Amino acid sequence: MSTLLSQDEKKLRKVMAEEAKADDVLIKLAAKELKRVEKAYNKSIKETQKAEKAVSKAVEAKTKASKYMNKVEHKYKDSVAHREKAEKRMQDKSDHRSIEIQDVQQRQSQLFEVHRTYDTNERERIQRMSAIHAQHDNEVANS
Repeated sequence: MSTLLSQDEKKLRKVMAEEAKADDVLIKLAAKELKRVEKAYNKSIKETQKAEKAVSKAVEAKTKASKYMNKVEHKYKDSVAHREKAEKRMQDKSDHRSIEIQDVQQRQSQLFEVHRTYDTNERERIQRMSAIHAQHDNEVANS
């Protein structure tokens, strides 16, 4: 019986050794798989951090662009307002100039009328003086 027991014991030890070896292989494979998963996990963390950094930079760039656009829009509105003011001033000056031109033309017409009246009056004075001289000459000749 002792040999039988020892043979069974040997078989049992052999089976247990094979099971232990199989378990060892499974443990090594599981450890290898765990390392691979940990490496992938760490890589995904780095990629996530990289993506977050890229998003942060994109948000910052968008903010800068938005500020720049607001500044440009403000400058554009200011320049439009400035142009409109300048156009209004130009129109006001043009209107004022038109009024001045009309005033000058009116005064020129008035001056022309004054000269015409003066010339007419001057001719009448000359005619009256001629008539007075002629009458005087007649009176002197008749006396």
